[in-house]
Amino acid sequence: MHDQNPSRPVTAAPNESLLKLRLITCSQSQDDARKWLLSFEIIETSVVFGPQFAEPGKTVEGFSFENFQNFRPGDTLSARAEYLGGAHHGYYQLTRPEKKD
Repeated sequence: MHDQNPSRPVTAAPNESLLKLRLITCSQSQDDARKWLLSFEIIETSVVFGPQFAEPGKTVEGFSFENFQNFRPGDTLSARAEYLGGAHHGYYQLTRPEKKD
């Protein structure tokens, strides 16, 4: 029998997008020095694979294990992003960030 429990969280299917974004906040996690906690505005997006979760104009939360030490709020970046979470709340994990002019 299939479990039809509506309170069970639904996780996002495997996905990856290429984002152009404007960094709003950027700080190292107090729990893990390798992890950076981020908020950013999505400027442009293109799908690499899987469903599209990123919407231009939205401000979202995310994190990265890449070094964000040289990036500042207001910087425009490109990065690969995977949406991790459910239908109502989740985070974007960013990889391969690069500063754009």
